[in-house]
Order: sequence, then C-alpha cells, then structure tokens
Amino acid sequence: MNKNHKKKWVSFPAFQLSSFPAVLRNSRGMTLIEVMVASAISMILVMAFYSAMDYQQKANVVQDQITKAQENIRVAMGMIERDLRMAAYGLNEQMTLTGTHRQGIYPTAGASGAPGTPDSIEIWANFNDKKLYASAAVAVGATTVSVGTDPADNTKDALSYFRVGDYLVIRDPVANKTEAKLISAVAATLITISTTSPNTAFANAYPQYSEVRDIKKHTYAVDNNGNLTLTLVVNTAGAESSPLLAENIEDLQFAYGMDNNTSSPLVATAVPDGTVDAWVNNPLGDGVDNDGNGVTDGTDARDLSRIAAVRVTIVARTAQEDKSWARAGATPPFFRPTIEDRTADGTHDGHRRRIMEKIVFVRNLGLIGKYLPH
Repeated sequence: MNKNHKKKWVSFPAFQLSSFPAVLRNSRGMTLIEVMVASAISMILVMAFYSAMDYQQKANVVQDQITKAQENIRVAMGMIERDLRMAAYGLNEQMTLTGTHRQGIYPTAGASGAPGTPDSIEIWANFNDKKLYASAAVAVGATTVSVGTDPADNTKDALSYFRVGDYLVIRDPVANKTEAKLISAVAATLITISTTSPNTAFANAYPQYSEVRDIKKHTYAVDNNGNLTLTLVVNTAGAESSPLLAENIEDLQFAYGMDNNTSSPLVATAVPDGTVDAWVNNPLGDGVDNDGNGVTDGTDARDLSRIAAVRVTIVARTAQEDKSWARAGATPPFFRPTIEDRTADGTHDGHRRRIMEKIVFVRNLGLIGKYLPH
C-alpha cells in the first residue's frame, strides 16, 4: 500500500426537509372531531348489521314456529281422517251399540249446547282388524264367550286387544245373526259381557267358530292446555289414557254431512242415496225426523247412521307471540277465526295461525243402521 496515499472523505449534502415529497411534509394525525365522526359511522354500520341479524333470527324463529304449527295440523288431520275412514268397520247392518246409538261416529262435547268450545268426537271401529272365534257354542241368554283361534286362520295374540269398555261383536255368517255387547271382564280366554241396564245378555244363539271382533272407541278432543289428545282404553280394568298428539291446537270443529234423502220428515222406508243433503253441527239436533216417527226429538237412532261425510277443521297457532303483529287492524287479522258454530275470538294477539279443513266421506257407516225396523 502506498504510504503516501491519503484517505479521502466524501461529504454528503446536509439533510433537508425540502428534499421529501410535499404530501409527507404536510402529514398530520386525525383530529378529535374526525375520530368521533369515524367512530359514529362505524357504530351505525355495526348496529345496522346486528339489527339485520336480529331481524333475521326473529324471522327464522317465527318461520320455525309456523312450520311446527303446520306439522301439528298435518299429524292431527292424518290420524282423524284415518279413523273416520275406519268408523263402523266391524259393525254390521242394523247393529247399534247399546244405549247411546253409537253407530261408528258419535259427536260429543261442542256438538250440542256448547258452540263456544272445541268439538270432540268418538269413533268406534275394529281398528286393529283382529278377530277371534268362539271356541264353544254360545246359548241364548249367555253372558260369556269362550274364544280361541281358528286353525285355518291362526290369528295370534288377538285376545290381548280386547279391553273392558270395548264392545264385543259376535257374528254367525251362516244364519246372518250378529250382536254387539259391552265387555265387562276379560280373563284368560273368557270374555264376559255387561248386563247392567241398558245392556243385556245375548239374544241369539251362536255356534262354535262364530266370528268375534273387538270394537274400540277413539276419542279426539282438545284439552285445557291446547293439546289435541286421543283417548284410548289401555288395560283390562277399563282405564283410559289420553296421549298428546299435537300441541298448540286452538280449535277443533266438526260438521256432519247428512244423507236425508231430500225428504223431511223421512219416511221409515226411505233408502239413503249416499249424497250429502245438508251440513249440520249436531246430527242429533238437525231438526230432521230421521226415524220417521213424526217427532224431531233429538234421540233418533237413525240420525247418526245418516252421516255420509264429516268435515274436519283444525286451527293451530304458533307457540309464542310476535308482538309486532299484536295490534288492532292488522292485515290479516291475528285472532282465532270463526269456524263452524264457534264465533271468532276478536282479541288481537301475536300468534300466527294455520287452518286446515278436510271433508272425509265415511266408508263403513252406510252399511249399518240404515234400515232399522220400526
């Protein structure tokens, strides 16, 4: 290295602010007002977002409740329709269940004297389609039937379906004789019938292997909690149970299509033609002399046998109220509507409602009670 070489220092120009762009030279922080305005806008956007989310959530809840109400109606209507189509199955022509003329269909609460409440209905039929056979002949005046299975049929466990409070129907197909009797006891293979008035012992004799069927009662009603129930006999002591079928059912109404054969009063020999001549809420009080005795007494045995169809109407509502709808003048109005002989509530609330109506033509009722002797 050259000792005479000297280091040369390079001098740089002094740092000057003017050498930076103007936009950087003039940069400053946000003022308080600017921060507050930005914060306010952000809060408005956040609130709008959450408001939209809340509205959507409430809409989803309402829609979910409406869906459940529709499901409740479909379940209820399906079961009632099925049983109405079964009504009187297993009963035979000219047969009447003792005492109250229960010929497959019997209107109960709401049908007479109580139009301000939901209706209820009893439906009688051989719902399980099970049958047994008399294992021994049954004499006139007998009160018991010994039953068993026919080797050719071998219906198993049919006896387990027979309950105290059901009706036993015994039929001799050869002699075309049949009777329906109230069951008072079931033990082993022996079925005992009631003879407590108005029930009586067997009026006819029946040979061995006469057909024996079980006729049950299904009662549909709305309980005090707004639940549709189906009341069934559940054991051989005659105890009944009412399991819940559908919740939040606000109204259940029935109307009955009467085959009055276009004449009133009816003559004793009038033959029904299977058409609906009039819709009534109470078949026993329809003002038609259905037994041809010249008196509309409300107890005519043929009144119920003249039912050709049943109109079923069910009103379901959402479990919770939507307060935004609970106002007078809402369109559509939000209150229980007028259905059949029950007038509207008229008090607005926030319950959404769904209504289903169906006309069910009975299949088996026309086979019984049409030609009762007078």
